[in-house]
Amino acid sequence: MPHLKVSGITKEELKKFSTDLVSIVEKESSTSKKYIKVFYNPIDYIQGNENEIVIIEVYWMPRPQEICDRLALKLTEFFKEKGYSFVQVNYSEFPGNLFYENGIHY
Repeated sequence: MPHLKVSGITKEELKKFSTDLVSIVEKESSTSKKYIKVFYNPIDYIQGNENEIVIIEVYWMPRPQEICDRLALKLTEFFKEKGYSFVQVNYSEFPGNLFYENGIHY
C-alpha cells in the first residue's frame, strides 16, 4: 500500500512511467516500493482531447496532510513535464484494520 490508479493516459505510457511513479511515491511517503502498486484505469475524458486531463487516485491508509500535499505536487509536476495540461490527484483513505490481502488482515 499505497495503490495508484491512473486515468487519462495510454496503458503504454503508464508502463513507461510506472517506475518513476513508484519512485515518487516511495520518496514522498517514505513507503517501501515493494508495497506500492500502479494500476491502469482506462477511463476516457469525453468532453475534450485526450492529452488534457490525468487523474491519479491514491488509495492508502491515512497519512499526514503534509505528505498528501507533497505527493500531489510531485505527481502533478511529473505529468506536467510530460505535456499534460491538467492533473488531478484524489486520495481515498481507509483505516488499516480494514485492509486484507489474500484474506490476511494487515
